[in-house]
Amino acid sequence: MKIAISSTGEGLNDQVDPRFGRAPYLCLYDTGSKAIVEVINNGTGVQAAQGAGITVAGLVASKNVEFVLTGKVGPKAMAVLDKAHIKVISDVTGSVADAVAAFTGDQSNTPPPQKTNERQPAFCRQSGRGLGGGQGQGRRRGGQGRV
Repeated sequence: MKIAISSTGEGLNDQVDPRFGRAPYLCLYDTGSKAIVEVINNGTGVQAAQGAGITVAGLVASKNVEFVLTGKVGPKAMAVLDKAHIKVISDVTGSVADAVAAFTGDQSNTPPPQKTNERQPAFCRQSGRGLGGGQGQGRRRGGQGRV
C-alpha cells in the first residue's frame, strides 16, 4: 500500500507539514517495502496564489496512493481526494517516521515515549465541568458583557 505524507523535507526524520497543498514535499511511502519510494517536490504549490491543494491532490491521485497523512486538507482538495477514493488522516504531527509508525502500527523504528512529570493542563483533567464552570461566561446580545 502506498501512502503520501506532507513533509517539510525529503526524509523520514523531517517533520510532517501541517499544510497539504502548500507542503514543500510529499513523501510517498510504500508499506510493503517499508521505505520512501518517491519524493515529490511541491515548489510550485508553495508559491501558488491559489489552487495548490487541488493540484497536489490530482498529482497524488495519479500516483496510486491509498492514504494521505497530513495536518489539514482544504475542502476543494478533499473533494478531489474523495473522488479518487483516497482516505485522508488529518491532524498528524511529528516526524514522517512517527506518522508512518503510528499509521502502520510498527513501532520498531521509533524510540519509546519519554515519561515526564509535567502536570496535565486543567482543561484536560476529567472533572466533568467545562472551562466556564457554569458561571454564565458568555456574552449577551448587543455587545454588552456580564456586569
